[in-house]
Amino acid sequence: GLAPQIAPNYASYALIRLEVNIATAAALGIVGAGGIGLELERAISFTQFDTYLAILLMILVLILFTLARILGGRPAGRLSKRQTKRAAARSKGDIARIDASRSSLPEVTS
Repeated sequence: GLAPQIAPNYASYALIRLEVNIATAAALGIVGAGGIGLELERAISFTQFDTYLAILLMILVLILFTLARILGGRPAGRLSKRQTKRAAARSKGDIARIDASRSSLPEVTS
């Protein structure tokens, strides 16, 4: 079906948007506009170290995902070689099925 073909692209897009939103919220909060940075500052000032640690871990994971994407040599949304081969094979199969169904249709004469 269509869902297995588009699922990797949707997942990639969702992760990119999550990454951008978290980074933006942290940056805005640090400068006083609310968001994760404001919560981070509040947790430090009220000595809520469990909250502070959770926020720092979330930011660290965001940084690690960004570094993995940069150092991985493949931008987000790009297919790997294996995924590209699979997609090409599926496309060939789809074209063959379409050609087979066209040949089974009756000829239309004008």
